[in-house]
Amino acid sequence: MKRLIRLAATLLPVALLLTPASSMAADIGLPAVSVQTTPGGGGGQTYTLTLQVLALMTALTLLPAILLMMTAFTRVIIVLSILRTRQPGLGGPFPEPARQLLEDLGLTVFIVVLGLNAGAGVAKAMSGGTLAPIVIGSFVVGLLPAIVAWVIGFRLFKMNTALLLGAIAGGRCNSAGMRAAQEVSRSTVPAMSYPVTFAISNIVLTVMSYAFALVG
Repeated sequence: MKRLIRLAATLLPVALLLTPASSMAADIGLPAVSVQTTPGGGGGQTYTLTLQVLALMTALTLLPAILLMMTAFTRVIIVLSILRTRQPGLGGPFPEPARQLLEDLGLTVFIVVLGLNAGAGVAKAMSGGTLAPIVIGSFVVGLLPAIVAWVIGFRLFKMNTALLLGAIAGGRCNSAGMRAAQEVSRSTVPAMSYPVTFAISNIVLTVMSYAFALVG
């Protein structure tokens, strides 16, 4: 049975690759997203993306993980991780101060690189007089949803403060915010609600992007 599942998982992407997208979409009636461009010199070109391509990309993304889960590779990794945790001679647990140092260093380098890349744009916006709309838009998009979520979760649903902080950070896909919530609450409780809202926000963002592409 396992061999049959592995064979099917291997042949499915190959079959999707070998089947022409246009004929499959016409036979099955798969909806498609069409975008037409009109250059300045006249004429135009139409780009079409069918659900077959979307399914193929999803299958190719999930296929390596599925194949790894069907083999003994996952069990070997779990056993080696347990041995490494219990035997200091094999490396032992990673020291907490060293892990925190690496996280802070990576976050600092990320902020520095982001600031260097965006510095020219900010200076141009300030000289052009468009700084106020940028600041107001950043406040509305970046701060207002978090405040509304905090008020609703704390006042209406009476959620635990640490869980609420982790949920808000996950909804905004902000790992640095989750780390700050852990430092403020002095516990790892925010990490319990972070992955739930993180997954939901990514799914909603993907679905809404596809819906807007269909409407547009």
